[in-house]
Amino acid sequence: AFAPAARAALAAAPPPEHASLADRLTGFLRAQTGARSLAPREGTDADAVLSRAEAALRDGDLQTTLAELAQLTGAPAEAMATWRADAQTRLDALTALATPNGG
Repeated sequence: AFAPAARAALAAAPPPEHASLADRLTGFLRAQTGARSLAPREGTDADAVLSRAEAALRDGDLQTTLAELAQLTGAPAEAMATWRADAQTRLDALTALATPNGG
């Protein structure tokens, strides 16, 4: 369920303030096609954050995935809110199962 939520988050991301016309056009085309970075990359834009979050998820590291997603703001964060809540519930359940009784 991560991929559809990530595509929605990218589609909701506004273009950078000082983006050139070419960058705005590229962003528009990416949003229309659902294209996104699949390899983790540096940066603070929504695509970079989502690429690192997905890489952590593929590694089975929900805690890092959620930490990366916490960097999202505005509309992209709202688009990922349901997925993040579900992932947090899963992480809490896994943590509870790993904690010995009375621990």
